[in-house]
Amino acid sequence: MSASSSRAHKLTMLGYPGTEYEFRIVEQIGVGAHAITHKAIREINSDHFAIKVISLDHCSEADSDAVRRETHAMILHSHPNLLTSYCSFDVDDHNLWLVMPYMAAGSLQSIVSYAFSNGLPENCIAVVLKETLKGLSYLHHQCHLHTYIKVGDILLDHKDNELRSIKLEGSVLSVTIDLQLQL
Repeated sequence: MSASSSRAHKLTMLGYPGTEYEFRIVEQIGVGAHAITHKAIREINSDHFAIKVISLDHCSEADSDAVRRETHAMILHSHPNLLTSYCSFDVDDHNLWLVMPYMAAGSLQSIVSYAFSNGLPENCIAVVLKETLKGLSYLHHQCHLHTYIKVGDILLDHKDNELRSIKLEGSVLSVTIDLQLQL
């Protein structure tokens, strides 16, 4: 990846911050194959965010571009069951920061591991699947596919011990759907 293309990359929604200097990292809240997610506070107003730091060190130029397209897709989508992104920007030519809402209850994977060693009750599974499928349905209607669904990509938010939302996060891929049948 060239330094000029790295510095040029910045996507943001109106009203959201655009540099790493506007955030204070509080703690690490998740680890993936190519990214680490942190809880962060926006210095100007003390709002909480999740920042996914995607390492670009081991990415080819094509892979870096694909990651940027994926983050751009996350900014464009708006659905109550999809984790959106507020902005993304390159930091120090090595990392891409993706700024997202902070989901206080965490991932379904961590919840099941911590509190449900024998698995979730059936009625809980039904609720989680229903809300997750609503997000997937929206993506499909937008001609996007989620490329790798796992329990760690299902995030929950709560307030005062009451479930507020279930959102799907993760990889999306733009696809062109050929509606003609091949005979």
